[in-house]
Amino acid sequence: MDPFLSIYFEIDKDDSGVITVDELDDYVRTHDLDPGMVEQWETLFDPENTGEITLDKFCEVLGLQPSKVREEHAEETHAEPPASIDTDLLILYEDIDEQDKTNILNHVRSLVREQAKDDRSKVAAELKRYLDKTYGRCWQVLVTDGSLWANITCVSKYSLHVRLGTCCYLLWMTSE
Repeated sequence: MDPFLSIYFEIDKDDSGVITVDELDDYVRTHDLDPGMVEQWETLFDPENTGEITLDKFCEVLGLQPSKVREEHAEETHAEPPASIDTDLLILYEDIDEQDKTNILNHVRSLVREQAKDDRSKVAAELKRYLDKTYGRCWQVLVTDGSLWANITCVSKYSLHVRLGTCCYLLWMTSE
């Protein structure tokens, strides 16, 4: 999308198709931009000094078709990000069924959101309870935010080691 349009839509938070000069001024201050930008935009896009810049006028000056711009913006706004994009997650090692991995990672995320940052022992305890109940005993759960070296024996297809945010989660099942 055109950089001007990106800025316009960022300012027009309610998608009304109208931004005010005050909203533009707030945007310029918040983003530490040249204050002259407000006057330039007023001159270009609000020559009648109404205090508002409509998307229609904005597009007219830029030589764009408002209907196409609205359509493109709607598509971008409602597009779901690809499922594979996960910026806070790094798989370190996995030997696990894909569906089990997804379920476990979703549970880890929900536990991390629920618990205080300093309470990683509760996250580990709750995660072990969940894994034992859902997938059978005997799961081992290790949560660390520092260095660690390990050599483990585990049941095939029941091992997952990930970094999520600043912590690493090492999960594996052992035979009883």
